[in-house]
Amino acid sequence: MKLRKFFRITCIVIGIIMLLPLFSACDKKDATKEQPSPTSQAEQTPTPEVTKQEDKTPITFTMYIPYKWWQRKWETTDIGKYVTEKTGVSFEFIITPVDNGGEKLDLMIASDSLPDMVLIDIGAAQRKKLEDAEMVYSIEELCNAAGSEQLKENVGKTVMEWYRNKNNGKSYVIPNFVSTEQELNNDPSVTIENRYGWSARADIYKAIGSPDTSTVEGFINALKLAKQKFPEVDGKPLIPFIFNDYQPNWHEVFDAVICGSFDASSFPNEDDAFNNFRFPFTLDKYKEAVKFVNTLIREGLAPKEYYAYKSEQVGELVASGRVFVIAGHNEGDIYKRYANLYLEKNPEAGYVGIEPPRNSKGDKPKFNAAVGLGWNTTLVSKKCKDVARAAKFITWASSEEGNSVFEWGVPGLHYTEIKDGVPVYTQEVIDARKNKYGEIFQDKMGFDCFWFFGYKGAKEKLVKAMLRDDFTKSRYAVANKYSYVVPLWQRIEGFGFEPDSPESLLEKKAYEEIRGRALPKMFLAKDDATFEKEWNDMVNKINSLPGLNNYYQEVMKRTKQKYEKYQQMMKK
Repeated sequence: MKLRKFFRITCIVIGIIMLLPLFSACDKKDATKEQPSPTSQAEQTPTPEVTKQEDKTPITFTMYIPYKWWQRKWETTDIGKYVTEKTGVSFEFIITPVDNGGEKLDLMIASDSLPDMVLIDIGAAQRKKLEDAEMVYSIEELCNAAGSEQLKENVGKTVMEWYRNKNNGKSYVIPNFVSTEQELNNDPSVTIENRYGWSARADIYKAIGSPDTSTVEGFINALKLAKQKFPEVDGKPLIPFIFNDYQPNWHEVFDAVICGSFDASSFPNEDDAFNNFRFPFTLDKYKEAVKFVNTLIREGLAPKEYYAYKSEQVGELVASGRVFVIAGHNEGDIYKRYANLYLEKNPEAGYVGIEPPRNSKGDKPKFNAAVGLGWNTTLVSKKCKDVARAAKFITWASSEEGNSVFEWGVPGLHYTEIKDGVPVYTQEVIDARKNKYGEIFQDKMGFDCFWFFGYKGAKEKLVKAMLRDDFTKSRYAVANKYSYVVPLWQRIEGFGFEPDSPESLLEKKAYEEIRGRALPKMFLAKDDATFEKEWNDMVNKINSLPGLNNYYQEVMKRTKQKYEKYQQMMKK
């Protein structure tokens, strides 16, 4: 995993979101006439004539989704239908058929065959390619096309400045899941949600006496007690522990949850960041985290190679009731889809939060809080069939009104009123989220689906917290104690190395090749001597990389630059 992946989660204030009327639109024929031709992408964005009448002419935009796990249809959801009725806009999603959605996007870029819009990870290398080649419209150009400056207000000055392209001076990113100023300042009155944690099957945990799991010894003892008291579940062996829940990339869960528990994440303290930065996976706390997994496998408390299980495999194990402890995300399909299947058989078998095991020094765990300056952005390509309609739609979708629809649902259908700042949902919605999350709450109603257009995290958290069942509340109650908000200057997009630069290539070799190959060997080491050999081999290979010292110096230099930029922004 690239270094930037460790610096992804933080928080920052976005601009004040203002509720404005829907934008008026021009005649579709005139707007279409003014679109740039495929061979003139560098031409100035057209400024369509703005009239006072809304344009609700039906139009369908194509949109590339780089995530294989995201399988949704616009036209079958309540929210999608409502938005189409309100705006005339609908979407045809082009979903990547492979786990690495970037590969297909690379082909689209190379062949100049982009769809109308592209959803992309803010930190993905392809975003910079699209921006630098000006194959997508900037926020400034979209405002020009929409005949309104509201999109800039929706995105916010801080976000626009932070993501401004240094080569052409334009801003493109319309991020989702952006945090609030209160969260940035770690206001004690605000609960900072943490999406990672440890959970245990409630009935088994209670049956073994709800033991303390805050130390490695106590945690292992709890697993052994569970295995001894419940050797089988429905005739099949109990699986005491897994750490890969619903992510296809097990590195993320290991780094965020196991390493977070051992305070072995990549987030350096200020002195390390500026003066003594080293790859975090070469340090002692990280070694403890790896050895912890190795110990569980060697003692038969976790299945071999379980770290590489796919989402469906983990889901099937959880649905069978065989998994005792999960280290992973606090919400998601692993609980909402799979665990609920077993709950139908045993209502006491939900997963409750437990204390994460700590390192040998007893350091407090640190989990990345689910707050930040964004995860994805929707980019409008220069191939877009109607940039004016696209610009007006995105402006509305990222406004207060649009956000309310995508995050809260359809007024009058999903909720009856707004009370104390949150919707009062119908019983049908409440029951669907609890019992039919995938097939009804998401697939039919459209909740938790269309977070593409400046989706604001604060509203989502209010609704999620209100609709959670007791098991989920328990997981968050424990995990939120260890939320760790990474300062913006420490994490954004790694360090901005060019994809083919020496620094980027060194980073990739260290993380993906050397560490990526070494971890499974250490997990499966048959004894301590083998483990030590594999660890030393990995560290020696890292330390022998040509140009490593220059890389470290450049990382520290760029970290200081980001820190100074951040300080200047916060003074404005």
